[in-house]
Amino acid sequence: MTTANLASVRLEGTEPRIRKILKDLNGRATIIIRGSGKALYVGVPSNELGWLDKAARDIGCTKHELPSLPEHEKALCGILTVSKRYHEGRCKACARVRSEMPPVRKEPPGQRPSKAKTVGKIEPGQNFDLNGVIASIEITHDRLFGELETLENLLTNLKGYREAEGKLGELEQEAKDRMSAARNLLNDSKF
Repeated sequence: MTTANLASVRLEGTEPRIRKILKDLNGRATIIIRGSGKALYVGVPSNELGWLDKAARDIGCTKHELPSLPEHEKALCGILTVSKRYHEGRCKACARVRSEMPPVRKEPPGQRPSKAKTVGKIEPGQNFDLNGVIASIEITHDRLFGELETLENLLTNLKGYREAEGKLGELEQEAKDRMSAARNLLNDSKF
């Protein structure tokens, strides 16, 4: 699917494979938009599609041609991304830029605003932007998916720690029992 000699492509794979293909795209892609870590959107000249197909196959990524590139934003570090909040929450360069920014005044903890804030409102006769709603939900999905992944890893580690702690208690008790048995054997026997 091409538009004015520019093909829009979505590349999917594991994060290490996406990072590898990202390095290979340097200089060949006209536009690179990052997805949620396991997806990359690329605008490449149509004559580079054969190369991109081979590179994706060699690295182990799947390639899907799209009618157009998705909506995207520029993150604090300057990278284009479909999920700005997700990217900025994980990117060290964005964190560095954020740390150099002046602090934002926040409300004291425990205090809530007295009035609800209206984020968006559709007036009679105004068009409803379904794409905007979908993009907003996708951003929320990506952020929550990242948080869920972190929580799952933490939960797995804590369960492993609990099991190891229980096993350690059993091993300590077994060691005490064996030491006691050895003492009894030494006291009862004449060596």
